Amino acid sequence: TLALKTMVQRTLHNSAGFTGIEMNRRILGWGGVPDFESIEDAYCRSIAERRCLTFGRYLILNANRFQDIGEFTRAADLWGMTSVARVNLNLPGVIYRTLDQGAQAIVVPHVNTAEEAYAVVEASKFAPVGGRGSYTSRQGIGVDDYFTTANNETMAIVLIEDIVAINNLDEILKVDHIDVFFVARTDLAQSMGLVGQPAHPEVDAIVDRAIEQIVAAGRVPGTIVTSATVAEYVEKGVGFLNVNYTPWLMSGAEGFL
Repeated sequence: TLALKTMVQRTLHNSAGFTGIEMNRRILGWGGVPDFESIEDAYCRSIAERRCLTFGRYLILNANRFQDIGEFTRAADLWGMTSVARVNLNLPGVIYRTLDQGAQAIVVPHVNTAEEAYAVVEASKFAPVGGRGSYTSRQGIGVDDYFTTANNETMAIVLIEDIVAINNLDEILKVDHIDVFFVARTDLAQSMGLVGQPAHPEVDAIVDRAIEQIVAAGRVPGTIVTSATVAEYVEKGVGFLNVNYTPWLMSGAEGFL
């Protein structure tokens, strides 16, 4: 309906604008960005910060132009950034349609078995690896042998966020062409009967054990971190980090009180 379409577009516009504001606030505010501050080379750090500020400004000024996923991925392309999209269902049409919109990495929730992990590969990779529909998408314009290039460069990220997935992790880790096995503690806690307790000691123990298991299998683990835990998880071998902006927002605000 028109009302639903209007609401979705308004949400996209607000999301783009808020993201741009938050990117600039983090760079210019007192809170800082630990990821950037950890870059020892001042010149490299300034390049990263300048790119972030410029892209943030672009999002603020052009927020009302964003109509769909393709607009966001195109903006990321223009600024030399990688677009990562989380889908809501592990279905071929949902996954490769999102990739066809220009996303360079796909995140699939609640992957609990090896069969479900295979389904992600089948939908996100072209033959002979998978069965993704043979559509070039914007990312293939001017690219020689695009299908091979896409198979090599498109990231497939699965969320390990249920206790059943933890129990099946050995088999899931045997599935090739999954780039990141992301251990998501909030839903994991819920599946353990610890609703709203992602920092519970039992959850911590399961997360740490899963990360150790993924690293031991020679695969790449991911998880959510904070400024206080990022160094710890990098030391444990986590190669894909997700940071919730809310604590940064609060710490930056507290700096002005």
